[in-house]
Amino acid sequence: MEKDFLKWVSTEDNQVLTFQMKPEHFDFHSHAKAQLTLLEGGITYLHTQEKAYFIPSYHYVWIPPHLEHKFSHQREQHVLVRNLYIPLNKKQLKPFHQDIGIFPAHPLIIETLKFCGTSIYTKGQEQYNFLYSLVQLLPQLSPMRFSLSLPTSNQHQLMPILSYISNQLHTDLRLEVIAKKFNLGVRSLSRLFEQHLHTSFLQFVKTARIIRSIELILAKEKSISEISYAVGYKSIASFSNTFLQTTGKRPTDFANDLLLK
Repeated sequence: MEKDFLKWVSTEDNQVLTFQMKPEHFDFHSHAKAQLTLLEGGITYLHTQEKAYFIPSYHYVWIPPHLEHKFSHQREQHVLVRNLYIPLNKKQLKPFHQDIGIFPAHPLIIETLKFCGTSIYTKGQEQYNFLYSLVQLLPQLSPMRFSLSLPTSNQHQLMPILSYISNQLHTDLRLEVIAKKFNLGVRSLSRLFEQHLHTSFLQFVKTARIIRSIELILAKEKSISEISYAVGYKSIASFSNTFLQTTGKRPTDFANDLLLK
């Protein structure tokens, strides 16, 4: 069933497809069409072979043609997925469309995908032309990129370290503490992150903590102060400043924006 669906998405090069659906569970896959996926509610990650991208509610992800990817959803009973698959040749791909990106969803994008629901539009139809024009306008509709992602690795030494970090974000995760726990030198651990993840240990931990804090904000079960301590910050001010530097918003503003959706 999944193979048939993906084959159909790829081969119908004169059609734009829109689908309103429950969370998908495809393994890593790619297709010839570009994909725009809007997430409403829940907690979702987009995985490539190199990174895991966090997608907040009412944000959309743009996936260029032929890019291998898969989604994973937490709290998926609360997730509604709206997909747009559109054929774009090389001449139609602006620089914006050539890279993966996550963006706050403009009201025009939200309302258009709601209106389309699950539909198929053939080249020449007014709806096809409208959706094509919408895709071409994405650079103007989406000036702010949301760029929270964690690099991933199957390197045998790193895998247990990354797993430990993700489960212990509330604890003391200084470089020297983790190096000692896993019987590594501080320099050796730093090199592992730089060589295999292309980031520093400190940056990885900071990003992991902010992503986890957004998950907790979306869950709406803890206050901002409780969340700051739950992800390892001893100072609410320090947490708020780091959140602002990473996302462009204070955690309270981020939470309030979600309540307005």
